[in-house]
Amino acid sequence: SENDLVTLRRIGELLELGLNLAGVRMVLVLEADNRRLEAELRSANATRDTARPRS
Repeated sequence: SENDLVTLRRIGELLELGLNLAGVRMVLVLEADNRRLEAELRSANATRDTARPRS
């Protein structure tokens, strides 16, 4: 799938930068966590903005 290709390209980039496989795994996990947290923040901000009374 397209997501798999993106992941494989990212792995290649990280390996070229000198990370070993354990480091690559850690970076991929942290990047996934970051994407999840950013999505949660966007959702919370959208909820807050729609709940805010208009003046």
